[in-house]
Amino acid sequence: MKFCENCGAALNDNAKFCTSCGREFSIDTDPGQGVRNVTENIVQGPDGVYHWAYDLSLWKNPTILFTIWKVFGITFAIMVVIFFFIQVADGELDLTALGIEIGVVLAIFVPLTLISYAIYALCNGGKYCVLFEMNEKKIAHIQAPKQFKKARKAALLEFVLGAASGNPTLMGQSAVVGNTQASVSTYTSVTRMKIKKNRNTIHLSQGLFKNQIYAEDADFDFVESFIRSHCEKARIR
Repeated sequence: MKFCENCGAALNDNAKFCTSCGREFSIDTDPGQGVRNVTENIVQGPDGVYHWAYDLSLWKNPTILFTIWKVFGITFAIMVVIFFFIQVADGELDLTALGIEIGVVLAIFVPLTLISYAIYALCNGGKYCVLFEMNEKKIAHIQAPKQFKKARKAALLEFVLGAASGNPTLMGQSAVVGNTQASVSTYTSVTRMKIKKNRNTIHLSQGLFKNQIYAEDADFDFVESFIRSHCEKARIR
């Protein structure tokens, strides 16, 4: 038995995180199991798949909020165009009235999304925890199961690497893998790649499907280089 250095809670010797305060411990990689550290936070399992977890700060990195606004903006623009042509066809076009209506909708929507986003951030402790799996053909953005929200990165990597290596000690709660929600990008289908290093984000576009990849500063160059080299058809900016 060992004790958490942060809160003093009693833990099992093989614990990778504190079940009381959520304090993360380093993941011990066993060469015999074929697990190795590639960068500071990225590990490669015996199957060759790269794994890492990322805690996106919902306060410091508003990427999700910007995505919501972008989707709404496109939808709203389409509706305005349709409404415009309907008025033209009916001979009732009034640009002043149309402008006022657009302004009213935006004046209502923007504050509501800000309030909703703030509530969402508070409910999630200010962080969005996500796991990434990357191999030679695709990369998956996997939303963390609810039961791993508190323990976050250590717990996620623990069950994934345990399942990959067949290590019963690490596997623990690996049954929850099937309950995760994943967004998968296949490199050959990616048409655009937008790099936002200042936000630790890589945007991948695959037709109408969008995916967002996050990586810490210490891992970002490796992830960017790997994806860039595999997305041969993508327009990069």
